[in-house]
Amino acid sequence: MRQARLLERLALADGGAILRFEVGGAAALPGQWFVVQRGEAVAELPVWQGKDGVLELWAGPEALRFLIGESAPWRLDGPRGTVCEPDPGWKNSLLLADAAGLPAVLYAARRLVRPCRGRSLVLLALGSSPPFTPKPSGFLLPAMPAGVIAALPLLEDWGLPSRLLGERPGCYQGTPEALLTALEAAGEGWAGACVYGAPCFVERLGAWLEARAIAWCAARLAPFRKL
Repeated sequence: MRQARLLERLALADGGAILRFEVGGAAALPGQWFVVQRGEAVAELPVWQGKDGVLELWAGPEALRFLIGESAPWRLDGPRGTVCEPDPGWKNSLLLADAAGLPAVLYAARRLVRPCRGRSLVLLALGSSPPFTPKPSGFLLPAMPAGVIAALPLLEDWGLPSRLLGERPGCYQGTPEALLTALEAAGEGWAGACVYGAPCFVERLGAWLEARAIAWCAARLAPFRKL
């Protein structure tokens, strides 16, 4: 592990934060993660972005409390993991993520925008406390179940339709597989999919996609855990 200097802590709406470190070495990309140690506290944190000697890691509320409670220097090991992006040949892409996969799915969505390739959809299973304030989507999706309108504002700004799954108003209150099945029954289809998140999330969605012969790739990112 190498020592790193914490430059800034950017607060998020859910009580978590983006931790900005001054580091050397190669750039890191969303879809990868670092092992972070501070005193006796050791955890895995996903990359938000990393370039020009500055690394940003995403820490949820529990991870932040765990690490900030120590007073020792910050030490990092990584990057680890691989990056998964939509295939350029897919005319319409499906992006799926849980909370651990949020940085990676935003990176992939940004790549979709430049240039925009057909009709794509981003589905986010973020639970009851997403790290941003959802907004009603401006994209009308006829196949979407009634009342499912909550979207990620940044994706709206980029021109990509998204929907949230969770317990808040406007979210789909069911499993990703159930929502995908409903969309499929209403005539939706995708050339390929990218799945970002905890291994169990990836395995479940991968099985759904494989049963329908939909091409897919994945970035497996562990949810916060103490090591």
